[in-house]
Amino acid sequence: MKEKYSAKREMIYEYLSGTKSHPEAEEIYLALKKKNPSLSLATVYRNLAKFVAEGKAIEIVGDNHVVHFDACVAPHYHFSCQQCSRIYDVEMPAMKLDSDKLKEVGQVQRHELVFYGICNQCQQ
Repeated sequence: MKEKYSAKREMIYEYLSGTKSHPEAEEIYLALKKKNPSLSLATVYRNLAKFVAEGKAIEIVGDNHVVHFDACVAPHYHFSCQQCSRIYDVEMPAMKLDSDKLKEVGQVQRHELVFYGICNQCQQ
């Protein structure tokens, strides 16, 4: 069954796919609430969960254990700053997922890698 069109859903996805900041659900809600006063935080959470389930977004758990979202689903890695809680993309080659060690355990469907530390901006 095809889901019916939702302007709020589209607005949430456009916001997420238009940023590299890896926002939390609350950040998205606060940014979009100004444009659409009827938007609820529950609607934002529900749609983010749908995007993740549909493979349109990924979740990144930051050092503060808060979930951040990213619309870039291509294999890439992240850096989580332990001071400012920002999440950054890390551009480096993706790991090969066809190793014999992985095959001994099972079939890998996806993987994630998050580096934790202090970003350059916070170090200055």
